[in-house]
Amino acid sequence: MRKIAILLLVYLTMVNVLVPGKATYAASASVAFSADSNQYAVGDSFIVTLTGESSSGVRAFQTYVAYDPNVLELVDVGSHVTGSDGLIFISDLKHKSQVCTYHMKFRAIAPADSTEVYISDTIYMYSLNKSEQMSVSKNTLKLNITESQMVNTLDENKGLKSLSVNEGTLTPEFSTDIQEYHVTVSSETKVLYIDAKARLKADQVKIEGNTDLKEGDNICKVTVTAKKGCTKTYTIIVTKEAKVTEDDEDEGENEEIPETKSECMLGYGDDGLLHLCSSVNLKVLPVPEPSDIPDGFVESVLKLNDMNIAVYVPQNDTASDFVLVYGMIGDGEAKFYKFDRVGQTLQRYISGEKLSAETENSDENGDRNQKSMYVFIGIIVLGGLFLSSRLLKMKKDISRYDEE
Repeated sequence: MRKIAILLLVYLTMVNVLVPGKATYAASASVAFSADSNQYAVGDSFIVTLTGESSSGVRAFQTYVAYDPNVLELVDVGSHVTGSDGLIFISDLKHKSQVCTYHMKFRAIAPADSTEVYISDTIYMYSLNKSEQMSVSKNTLKLNITESQMVNTLDENKGLKSLSVNEGTLTPEFSTDIQEYHVTVSSETKVLYIDAKARLKADQVKIEGNTDLKEGDNICKVTVTAKKGCTKTYTIIVTKEAKVTEDDEDEGENEEIPETKSECMLGYGDDGLLHLCSSVNLKVLPVPEPSDIPDGFVESVLKLNDMNIAVYVPQNDTASDFVLVYGMIGDGEAKFYKFDRVGQTLQRYISGEKLSAETENSDENGDRNQKSMYVFIGIIVLGGLFLSSRLLKMKKDISRYDEE
């Protein structure tokens, strides 16, 4: 009987070890918004700080922050922060400390009794030591925006709320009250694409002088016309660089070629359209109708080589490594393509296909889990057979002993 008890104990221990337990998170962490005040007037600028903290340290941090673009205007951001038009993306994958902080500068542009700056998606926060995802608590920053002390007239022209170009950097940094800027473009640039948005939706924006750029200085004008007819004009002096001659090329033969930020190139072609070049040359096009966007996807912006490209991300996984890009290869049909922003490759997208890395590998993981379950069941069965044979043998030995 003692041998039987020992065998049962060994069997139960083996089952307890082999049965998988529930997954647990690493140490908990907290994420919190903060600002100097919770009340500002229209026209005020202020900084919102997002702070992440964990006693076990932070190795990586990634999430999305949302705000109302009709009330707040994003005018500047700190390191690892990008975004506009109500959505901010924070991605810091090489952080190594107990605390991580990210800064966003806003300007109040419209009154609101209550507006919020908040986390709009999952917070991916990994511990420094074990590289495990942590359980994260968070808060929401609530703000009150009051009317400006300045007197607004009905025919006042509020000008632009944003101004950006697809190449080069505007100097000085954009401000509604600054009406003259400079930018330098390459000798190959024929068209400078200007994105200008008025502060008031009823105002009209007209852009002139940004096409057929000549070598040297070109004058581009962005005119905002208010509902009452008064105008406000912003001037951009575009300096187009001179073409490099053969002599210049000879002089630069021994110069080191600077390393590009990415193997996948993004730029404007001679047709004036944006091209994404990976294993193929994809001419990026706007989606004809919002209804053409696949179900479950939302529009977003991907920054590649200091340029922005419109992409479409899974609604429930906006941090997915895979995004959709709409465009045309050669003279083919315009359609959606799947872009891997980690491996930087383009593949054809099949309608209904899920893009997350987890889904991509789900079949493989399912097969692996199924094989593991078969092995586990086999071990249990073999253990049961072995125990049964031992019990049967011991029963025969006991019977023989009783007869003797």
